[in-house]
Amino acid sequence: MSQRSDVVTLVLAAGRGTRIGGPKALLAWPLLPQRWLVPLAAAHVEARTESDRVVVVTRKDIALKLREHAASSFGGEARGELIISEEDDSLGPAGSIAAAVKQLTLTGFVVLTPVDCPPAKVSTVETMLRALRASPLATAAKPRHAGRGGHPVVVRASLLSVYAVAPRPLRDVLRAAGDSVLRVEVDDPAIGFDIDDAEALATWGRLFAGSAVGQPVFFE
Repeated sequence: MSQRSDVVTLVLAAGRGTRIGGPKALLAWPLLPQRWLVPLAAAHVEARTESDRVVVVTRKDIALKLREHAASSFGGEARGELIISEEDDSLGPAGSIAAAVKQLTLTGFVVLTPVDCPPAKVSTVETMLRALRASPLATAAKPRHAGRGGHPVVVRASLLSVYAVAPRPLRDVLRAAGDSVLRVEVDDPAIGFDIDDAEALATWGRLFAGSAVGQPVFFE
């Protein structure tokens, strides 16, 4: 078995993006180093080369636009997959996880990344995967950089079984898992960023993309 054959990434992208002005899955994102602009959901797909499958959980209208504007990520033989969530908006990312658990057979390890986080480095996810593989009793790994936590989180698929019955915030599931959750140091300061609004996007661009980022632009 290859080291990535038992790894699935879920990109949680079923939110409406009211704070930033549009669906974050469709936010125009500079795909580095080329700086091509792609939908942020597609940037996550392209970044997760350590995963055998990358599944974006989103709404039907957004899925149609992703297929139109990011065909190289979601069409034909592309690695990205799309599944539709019809869970209540009030559930937030928990609804996206619940939709995936109900529609997919998840085994092995699952990388959970909200779409509004910058795509993590491959080395970040691989470091967490190594920690979990080396600790059979561990159920999840959370990244830390300079004393600060963030995303993505890597879990054993069995930890997500609760979402088939009662969706709840991931932080509550991890808290209930207690000491079986590993805190893993990674060399990736971007893990602590949430692209919640225009100011956060501009700050990310200045610190990590090496250029100023203007007002949010969305693929329509």
